[in-house]
Order: sequence, then structure tokens, then C-alpha cells
Amino acid sequence: MKMQQRVRLRLEQLEDRWVPAALSASVTNGLLSVTGVPAAATNVVTVKETAPNTFEVDDGATVIGASSVLVNVNNVNINLGGPAALLNVDLGNASIGSVTIHLGSDTTGVATIEHGKITGGLSVFGSSGTDSVVLGTASTALSVGGNAFFDLEGGNNSLTINSSSSVTISGNLFADDVSSMTLPKGSSVGKNLFVEGQGTSSSVNIGGTVTGNVIVNDAAFQRKHSGPTSLNLSGSASIGGDLVFINAGNDTVGSLLSTAAGSTVGKDLIFQGTNVSDTISLSGSVAGNLFLDLRGGDTALLTKTSTVSGLAAIHIGGGNNSLSVGGTIGASGNTGLALLVNSAHGGFFFHHNGSNGNDTVTILGSATINGNANLRLGHGSNLLTIDDKNATITGTLKANGGGNASTTFNGTLGSLPSNFTLHGFPIMNL
Repeated sequence: MKMQQRVRLRLEQLEDRWVPAALSASVTNGLLSVTGVPAAATNVVTVKETAPNTFEVDDGATVIGASSVLVNVNNVNINLGGPAALLNVDLGNASIGSVTIHLGSDTTGVATIEHGKITGGLSVFGSSGTDSVVLGTASTALSVGGNAFFDLEGGNNSLTINSSSSVTISGNLFADDVSSMTLPKGSSVGKNLFVEGQGTSSSVNIGGTVTGNVIVNDAAFQRKHSGPTSLNLSGSASIGGDLVFINAGNDTVGSLLSTAAGSTVGKDLIFQGTNVSDTISLSGSVAGNLFLDLRGGDTALLTKTSTVSGLAAIHIGGGNNSLSVGGTIGASGNTGLALLVNSAHGGFFFHHNGSNGNDTVTILGSATINGNANLRLGHGSNLLTIDDKNATITGTLKANGGGNASTTFNGTLGSLPSNFTLHGFPIMNL
């Protein structure tokens, strides 16, 4: 008897018919939860506190959570989906415990948080695309009693504190994956400010007050940036602790650091550059020490308004670097080392002697060095110029030019000052 071939039965998967949940709002045990997808991608989701601990939630012009229902709210959690997330959180000049926001959209997320007091923490998590977060508006103030945390992920993200608003963060401010971050005059961070850039370019602008440290780490995960990374302090900026700016060594575009006259750093300023051309212009004051790690073809200027109360230690590594000193280094009465310039490879802590770049070091007539200066140049064709007629160096100056046949010293007095000791400068123009 002929046996019939049997067909194996199987289940065939149908196309995905999952429908994203519409936007909804509810309160459970004091937690206001706003979740889902707005009715239209262009709708602004508005979460507003209409009275203390009472909220209304709107999807565009449609009320999806009435203030008669959303009562006894202590904390807020917002989790949006869809192709875009447009959000406005208005605290109605009242207060709330903590606010957590997920801009879980596919492309962009825009959030404004304003007008009130968050007694706990504020956390914002970005979408996979480009996000923009604004704290405060032109006519309203915002305060955060705890930490403010922003993890924006993805594209060219920005975190902006409105320049016409007063925004106070009592704890730490963490900003991760941002291409632009601004803390304007009139706003403050009560503890520390931490910023990590992202893979294109990053700009951090500070005009407000940070009581603790400012750490801008653009070397996270050794990202390679396609544009420059900049850190700028305006004349109103005040940093109570250290200012630390770390760049990725594998960057192909240089970084920018500038401090305007009137800006203050309460402790140390530490800069680690890229391996390409960086630009540093310092016109503000540093109450502690200055450490500059210049790694390749960099330009650094300490203008006549700049002051460094402690030691200025400057590493000029590979490439052709230029350093000009026109400000005040060292506290009055200092008898120790005030200025150290070192050309060793690899930075101050791990290095071997000698750099073959052609370096230019200039001490301008406006400079005052309270203490001793030790300048150690590399083996390239170097140039040391000192306006020894007008500059003030209260201690000794020792300089080693490296011995290259074209290495030159330029002075202005006609003879070498008695407190100067020079070696390795075959060409001496006194």
C-alpha cells in the first residue's frame, strides 16, 4: 500500500498589528503617570500644575487628564512615545516632589520645564534622535532641590537654561550626550556640574555660578568628534571648585577653552588637549593652580587680565606650539616655583625627554611672575622671547632651549638680567 506524504503543520506569524497606546494620565499613590503616544506628532503635551498637588494634562488642545481627577500628586513620571515628543511641564508657581521624563520618541524630543519648585530631583532621558531641553522661560523661575540629571542620547542634543529666567539647582547637575549646554548669568548649581559631550561637536557655555567643581569630559569612550569642542566662561561665571576640561586624544578637530575677564575659578584649572591644534585664551582668575597639557600644534594665551595665584604648569608636547604669558602668575611674596613650561612627550606624569616640535614661548611686558620660572623646551627650532625690560620676574628664570642650531632667545635690555640662566640657545639677541 502506498503511503501518503504527510505535511508538517506549523504556525505562520502574522504581521505586527501592535497599536501604540494613546496618551493617558492617572494618579496612583501620589504618583502622576503620563504615558503613551500623543494623538498627533505635532501636538504639545502639556502637564501643568493648576493648584498645589493638582494637575491637568493636555494632548494638544484636548484635555486627557482633568484637574478634578489628577489630585494629591506628590511626584510626576512622564513616558512619551511616537515619532516625536513635544512636552511642556508648567509647575504653576507651586512645588512638587520629583519629576522624571522619558522622551522616548523615535526621532526628536523637545521639553520645557518651568515655573515652580521641584523639591526632589529632576531626571530627563532623551529620545534616539535630536533632543532639546529648556529649563525656565523668560518670565518664570525654576528651582530643583536635589540633583538634575539629563541623559539625552542620540543626535545633536542641547540643554539650555533660559537666560531671562532664574534657575537654581541645589544639588549636582549631570548632562550626558549633549552638543550644547548653557548655564547663563543669574542661574546657579549648588554642588557640581558634570558634562559629557557627544560624537559631533560640543559647546559648553557658563555665565552663572557653580559652587563646586565643573568637569567637562569630552574623552568619554574615546569618541572621535567631527567638530570642535569648546568650553567658554563669560565674565559673570563663578566656579567655587576646580574647572576640569578633558578632551579625547584621538580627536581630529581641536578644542577651544576661553575664560573672560571677570570670571573666577576658586581652585585649580586643568586642561587636557587633543592631539591636534587646540586654542586656549585665559583672561579670568584662577585661585589655585593652572595645568595645561598641550599635545600638538596648540596656541595658548594668558592675557594681561589673567591671574593664577598658584603654580602655572604648562606642558607643550608634539607639534609646533605657541605660548604667550601676559598676566600675573603666583601670589605676591611667593619665593618658590611659579611658572613651569615643559616640552617632554606624554604630559607631566608619563613622559620621556624631548619634543621635536618648533615651540614659541613669549613673556610679554605686561606679565608679572611672582616667584621662579623654569622653562624646558624641546629639540626643535624654538624661540623664546622675553620683554625683560617691562615684565616682572621676582625670582629666577632658568631656560633650556634644547640646543637646536636655530633656537633663539630674544631679549630687550641689551644684556642678560642677573636672575636669568639660559642654556641651549645658540642664537642670543639681547
